[in-house]
Amino acid sequence: MAGSGGRRPRLQRLPRRERVLVGMWLVLTLMLWNAFYDLVLGREIKEYLFRSALYDAGRGPRLPIAVVLDPGVFRAVWVSTIWACAVLLAGLITIRALRPQAAAGGERSE
Repeated sequence: MAGSGGRRPRLQRLPRRERVLVGMWLVLTLMLWNAFYDLVLGREIKEYLFRSALYDAGRGPRLPIAVVLDPGVFRAVWVSTIWACAVLLAGLITIRALRPQAAAGGERSE
């Protein structure tokens, strides 16, 4: 990198309180990801069952399960990932914002 003078920023270990908070936010994020995945995929399963019932009643075409659920799984993964990342980012920003000013020695004022 030009202009960096060969110096790399020093990584500092987070205080115990912040490590615990980061761990709690990670656990919350994983639970949230799972909840959103189940929610979106459950909706897609209901859609498949509805279309299957229409076929059984003679009111719709026969659809293989993959036609309905493959896009549903894709959508479930992306929706849950986006929401989980947004919540994790908000949590990490909150931890950073609530850090005592004395501990935030890496910030420079210009």
